[in-house]
Amino acid sequence: VLIVLQKTGENIGWGFQLQNPVVVLLLSYILFVVGLNLSGMFEFTGRLANIGQDLTQKKGYTGSFFTGALATIVATPCTAPFMGIALGYALLQPPVVSMAIFLALGFGLALPYLLLCVIPALRKALPRPGAWMETFRQFLAFPMFASAAWLLWVYGQQVEGYYTGLMALLGAVFIAMGIWMWKRAPAHQPARSFIHFIAALFIIIAVSIASISMAKIPMTVAKIENSIEEAAIRHDTIPFSPATFDELIAGKDPVFVEMTASWCITCKVNERIALKTESTKKLFEDHNVSYVQGDWTNQNPEITNFLKSHGRNGVPLYVFYGERDPTTNTRPEPVVLPQLLTNGLVADIVINQ
Repeated sequence: VLIVLQKTGENIGWGFQLQNPVVVLLLSYILFVVGLNLSGMFEFTGRLANIGQDLTQKKGYTGSFFTGALATIVATPCTAPFMGIALGYALLQPPVVSMAIFLALGFGLALPYLLLCVIPALRKALPRPGAWMETFRQFLAFPMFASAAWLLWVYGQQVEGYYTGLMALLGAVFIAMGIWMWKRAPAHQPARSFIHFIAALFIIIAVSIASISMAKIPMTVAKIENSIEEAAIRHDTIPFSPATFDELIAGKDPVFVEMTASWCITCKVNERIALKTESTKKLFEDHNVSYVQGDWTNQNPEITNFLKSHGRNGVPLYVFYGERDPTTNTRPEPVVLPQLLTNGLVADIVINQ
């Protein structure tokens, strides 16, 4: 899909599906419903169960494909530290090379299951079925709820104001109420049909609320609110734009560029432990480092082009541009930092570059 979209002229990168707030909201609702199912609130039965079996639970290649596809879509934000460079390289190569790399990644994802099939003795190491499985199943509902909550937070970062985020949360509440009422419907008629009608009405309300929320989604890049001067006074991050970046690079002071996104877990961890700390803030102040931050949460062609210029196709990306030499009037070669940062690593680059 990535290759086809790129060949048709789309300017996208790894994780592009999470740049669409509609997809993020849909994924959050799907994970929320899966969590309700795991917690025992309802079971997939009848036609709904058949649909699920035809996709992720069906035996054979079809089930394997959709299980892998779902795992890949949901796990995209977590792959940056381990696969970022490989993915960036793959998406900048001809389709044949890209497919070879993606096939190798897919083989790695499937390897544990393949080993269990090829070496049956390994199955003895697996725990035996028992009552613990139901407890474990219900426990797995909480990671699903946590993932849904995280995606709703990402959605709130992508849309304007808290109103749309609140609407999305209300949609989840109505989904839960609809499922609960559907399950509680009595067996006799006409009460059963009436309760099912009310339950379906709750689901329709949830969809309507989500639609109202989506109508307020800004599909363009947000305006830059902070000027370079204001950010410099507060020693704050400077929003990325090509003009701002060119202006800073034309100067003499060091420049630290961070490309991040709200849905990038690695980015948030790096900010918490290495970039938004008091020691790093003082380090940047002492060395007059301009801290430029590009937000790739929503689609931004300018940031995508910047990533590609450094051989990357996803976030995080950290680049340090050293101080301009007054004698030669040139800067040293920019340094691309690793995707997992520490305070010491950032300090070493800033001080010694």
